[in-house]
Amino acid sequence: MADNGCGVGPAVTRRSGLASLQHRAEELGGSFSLRPNKPTGTTVEWTVPLPTTP
Repeated sequence: MADNGCGVGPAVTRRSGLASLQHRAEELGGSFSLRPNKPTGTTVEWTVPLPTTP
């Protein structure tokens, strides 16, 4: 997901729910990243492996 707004400020910490997103992704064998989307905004990437079906 990406936005074109003012982005996420550096003061955003655990209380924002972002730590929960990272924790859940790691529990499921995936990853989470949050990075600036220059010149403005933020990109959030949350990935987990899909289960295999028989």
